[in-house]
Amino acid sequence: MSLIKDASVRSKPHCKWRRNQVNDEYDNRFKIVEASLSKGHFVQDRLEQKREKVEVVGSVFKKQNVAQSRAKPQHLTPAVTGLIPYSSLVNARNLNDYKIELMHRGVPEDEVPKSIRHRKKMLQELEFERLKAVAGMEDKAARG
Repeated sequence: MSLIKDASVRSKPHCKWRRNQVNDEYDNRFKIVEASLSKGHFVQDRLEQKREKVEVVGSVFKKQNVAQSRAKPQHLTPAVTGLIPYSSLVNARNLNDYKIELMHRGVPEDEVPKSIRHRKKMLQELEFERLKAVAGMEDKAARG
């Protein structure tokens, strides 16, 4: 109901202007505005202004703020580094995941252990070997 009242309040001055116009002033102004809006005149002007601004400022980049310019070391998750979070894996959900990972690391399917504890132990040993071979770590550092 308030929308209707608001609309009627806003339209009353226009009704008064239309009734009391001199030399069709109100109607002429209305026709000019209607013609401008129907042709998309204002849209074209805005688009042209935007294009000009992009052409002038487009090649200039904004300076980074202090927080962006500081170089911070990234936190490497176990998935990124290749380490496996052994202790956080859940037995029922990840038994098959261990099998897939072991097979990916070259263990034949018939040699994959049945229990999750043995699969986990085998994966740990394979990871220690990988760290020693690829990263050149010593045995203590790889296990530590």
